[in-house]
Amino acid sequence: MRILKITFENINSIKERHEIDLTLPEFKEDGIFVISGATGSGKTTIFDAAAAAFFGNTSRAKGNSDSECSFMTVGEGFSQAQVEFEAGGRVYRCSWVRRRAGLKADGNLQDARRELVDVAIGKVLAEGKAVDKKLEELAKIDFERFTRGVVLAQGKFDAFLASPGKTKAELLANLMGGDIYRDISRKIYGKCKEAENNRNSLKDKLNDMQGLTEEKKAALRGEIAYLTRYNKSLTELNLSGADLLSRQENLRKERSQETGLLSQKSAAAAAADNAKAALAAARSDFDGQMPALEKAKEYDVKIKALHDESSAAQARCEKAGKAYAAVNVTYQEKMKERAAQEEAVVRARGYIREHSSDAALAELVPAWEERTRGLSDDEKRLKADKKTLEEMQTRLEQSAKDLQAAEKNAQGAEKAWQEA
Repeated sequence: MRILKITFENINSIKERHEIDLTLPEFKEDGIFVISGATGSGKTTIFDAAAAAFFGNTSRAKGNSDSECSFMTVGEGFSQAQVEFEAGGRVYRCSWVRRRAGLKADGNLQDARRELVDVAIGKVLAEGKAVDKKLEELAKIDFERFTRGVVLAQGKFDAFLASPGKTKAELLANLMGGDIYRDISRKIYGKCKEAENNRNSLKDKLNDMQGLTEEKKAALRGEIAYLTRYNKSLTELNLSGADLLSRQENLRKERSQETGLLSQKSAAAAAADNAKAALAAARSDFDGQMPALEKAKEYDVKIKALHDESSAAQARCEKAGKAYAAVNVTYQEKMKERAAQEEAVVRARGYIREHSSDAALAELVPAWEERTRGLSDDEKRLKADKKTLEEMQTRLEQSAKDLQAAEKNAQGAEKAWQEA
């Protein structure tokens, strides 16, 4: 058995949640480390947390019953401990939780909850007191062996040393996974004992060979040679025990590395799940934005149409402005010309009235009257031109209004697209 991680909360004097991950590189590289600190700093509490997680009790607990739990932090209404460990090439999690009613410090103690889980498949293997039996089956350890060999409480190391030799041997064999070597040793001892008995039997037979025939002697010699070879094989088998120990140590290291790879695999799987969730969220957000994108495309078409209309209106305004300027220049010139002609007519009429006795001037009167009628016709044409000019001015003003409306619509559409 190898402890991988210890997590605990409100055990003895250590409040709140704490975690010790022994799979981290700084612990795995050296393989050995020291827990040190001043007296009362909580060193043994770490081991108490492990014992509580495994067995729901600790070696130095004064009481742990339905009405008492001495290792729950004073003033707290909740306490828990959890251990992840490797045994037989698999990773398990053993946990213990106990709380008071309403999670209040003065609440009545509730029943403790214990469970043993196979981490790889997430299956609960045992609950309650059944955890003890399952734990001994998987890790070959119980509360007494754990507190004596794995976690020795303060002042109890001498108790371990004073334990009977058989008890210590069984404890160390379970801790080191030595059951297989104990079985091999028993088998080798049995084979050696059998060979020893056979050899003694042959010796007894040799002592009685005086009266044996040559055939029987040859048979006995062949049996002796066979037993000698058999005894040699047993000796070689006994010598291979050291090699088996070395292989077992290498296997333990490989299992340790496998446990680290399993942890890395779990972390990678969690990262992959997070990436999938982020991708799904991004895809959902993109799908949610699709209506806005389609609407934005419609706004783009409308804005382009409004810009085209605005450009056309601008072109019409510029054309109307040029036409208006040209007509206005013509109108102004004709107005000046008419004013000059009217002034000349007025002067001519006055002069004729003053010199009405002059026959030559009298002859000019019809011509001046005809000229006056021509001026009237010119005036009519000028008025028509002025009307045309006013109509062009009206169209120019309407074109300017259309241009302003088109620009306003374009601005409104662009604002709506930005808000969308």
